[in-house]
Amino acid sequence: MDQPSYCDACSVSIYTTWPYFVVLAAVLAVMTLPAFSHVDEPINPGVARRVQSLDGLRGILALSVVVHHLVTAYKYHFDGIWGWLPSGFYNQLGEASVAMFFMVTGYLFWRRLVVDDGRTDLPRLYVGRFFRIAPMYLVVVLCMFAVVAHRTGYRLNVPIHELMTSVGRWLALGIGGAQIPLNGDAHANLVLAGVTWTIGYEWAFYASLVALSFVARRKIHLFVAAAAFAVFAACTHPGLAIPGFCLLFASGALAASLGVKGYKAEGKVSAILAIAALVAAVHTSPSTYGHVPQIVGLAIFFTIVSSGNSLFGLLTTPAAERLGNISYSVYLGQGLAITGFYALPFVRSWAYQTPLLYWISAIACSVLLAIVASISYAFIERPAIRLGKRITGRGRSAASTDLKTCNR
Repeated sequence: MDQPSYCDACSVSIYTTWPYFVVLAAVLAVMTLPAFSHVDEPINPGVARRVQSLDGLRGILALSVVVHHLVTAYKYHFDGIWGWLPSGFYNQLGEASVAMFFMVTGYLFWRRLVVDDGRTDLPRLYVGRFFRIAPMYLVVVLCMFAVVAHRTGYRLNVPIHELMTSVGRWLALGIGGAQIPLNGDAHANLVLAGVTWTIGYEWAFYASLVALSFVARRKIHLFVAAAAFAVFAACTHPGLAIPGFCLLFASGALAASLGVKGYKAEGKVSAILAIAALVAAVHTSPSTYGHVPQIVGLAIFFTIVSSGNSLFGLLTTPAAERLGNISYSVYLGQGLAITGFYALPFVRSWAYQTPLLYWISAIACSVLLAIVASISYAFIERPAIRLGKRITGRGRSAASTDLKTCNR
């Protein structure tokens, strides 16, 4: 079956840019409804609040990855190839968004080390990270197991020891980056849209905090962050993955150090500069990973946003902040949403007829994902985070703040 690239009636391609903004606007509009107030977090006036603009940014980044995978799924439906997209814009929706997620992680945890002058209680932090990441991760992986079991006919298709090895690697919370077949299903990872690979890099960064705590001192932290950025930038190129990902974390750390030093870029001119840097980064190359100019552009954008710039108020709207609160559920649950939604016969019967119809279905899928993510956040993520705080003996005032500080 040939891929219908265009809808003759409306000249909409699956790679037309404006539908992305329609999906974003639709989801943000839905998130303004009072029904989503249950994902709001109370503000504790006695505790300093983190930069609101990062909350909103995180939500938009998660939704951007969803749209990237919706377009990827459309292409996969016709050619059976999951991966690189011929559209630089939609390819960068995935890569640039994930890159900035890594910057968020570098920012949050380097900033914490610096504020604590390198004396952060790391065991307590790691317990908190476990309860932040593990519960939702295990839920989506177990759901993936159920889907694969159904697709493989509830039969054992590989030796039992091979199945147990695969199950164990999938349950390892992303450590080792498990993206492997399960019970003979070579495409098991696509049930989750392949998103779990990023969690392995997150864990690697958390492991590095032990060493980083020795250099996260108030007198030298900016020099350390800038030096790390320069070294990894010099080592980064498209054929070498690890330095490139280290550069992303270092970009977030440098932004954090600048913030601790008092850097602010909250005006309209700074917002325009941030948008220009973002557009330049994603427009000049279809890829971010391993490309220093693109990472530098994203780093400029991220530094301005992390300094408190809301991009003309967009990132501090209640809808954007709510989407940020549920961003981890949105990110991890997107594959299940896409797999389940487009497996429905009444959806498949019309969604793939034209790109325009597919984009209409993409809006519906994204809204449904946001609804389900708000529920999983309220009943899985938030209780698990609070349980982690109780285990480590942290007070209720800190728990409210940490829900927002470490929301991804």
